[in-house]
Order: sequence, then C-alpha cells, then structure tokens
Amino acid sequence: MISMDVMKNVVPVMREPAPVQESAVQGGSRVSVSPEIILNRPEPKRYLDADKRDALFREGGMNAVCLGESGAADHAGDEEASWAWLAMADLPADSLAFLKKQYGASFIRERGFLTHRAEQVYGSDWLDRV
Repeated sequence: MISMDVMKNVVPVMREPAPVQESAVQGGSRVSVSPEIILNRPEPKRYLDADKRDALFREGGMNAVCLGESGAADHAGDEEASWAWLAMADLPADSLAFLKKQYGASFIRERGFLTHRAEQVYGSDWLDRV
C-alpha cells in the first residue's frame, strides 16, 4: 500500500495546456480528461466516476485527478494502478526525495515519476547521488 505521507505536501497544479483544460466540458458534452494527452503514456485503470474526475479537474487540474485516482486505486487494493497514477502527478521535490529514500532511485525511474521539481531543487544528478 502507498504511504499517504508521500501525498501530504502535494499541491494541485494548473499547468496543463489550454486544450486539455477546455476539454473537460465542451459544448455541453463531457469529453474525457486523460493524462495520456499530457504525458504520452498509457492511462492506468480508472476508479473515479466521470463526475468526480471533472470536479477534481476543475479544482486542481490533471494533477488533482492523478492524485484522486491514485487514492481510489489504493483504496480498491490495486497497488499497480495506484503507483501509476501517483507517478503521473507533479509531486514536489521533498515528496520525490521521500520516495527515493523509501524505495530507491530505480523505483522512481522504473515507475516513470516526473522528476523535474526535484532536479530544480537538488540538481539534475539527484537520483544518482547517495
């Protein structure tokens, strides 16, 4: 199971390109909001219904959707999907450092976590340092 300590400092970020933000509701029809558009990787299994996803998206963008789906997958016992959704979130540097300490650098690389925030704070070689 995922330690919720990882998510304690995560702040939803509205960074998606405008076409993605506008696609949540288009012409009165609901259009699927997907991290595939943003991250160019397959989407893990969804656990939230469309209304909950839309509400999360309006509140905090795709980051909030990824965190919500991660928590829902964890609650459903789907550890793989939970980690996959969490890896798609834009986590702060200290949360990534916590993951490195708990699981190792290879875990972060293999899961495909977004590491740009940690690189800004700790340097581009932060995963390679002990």
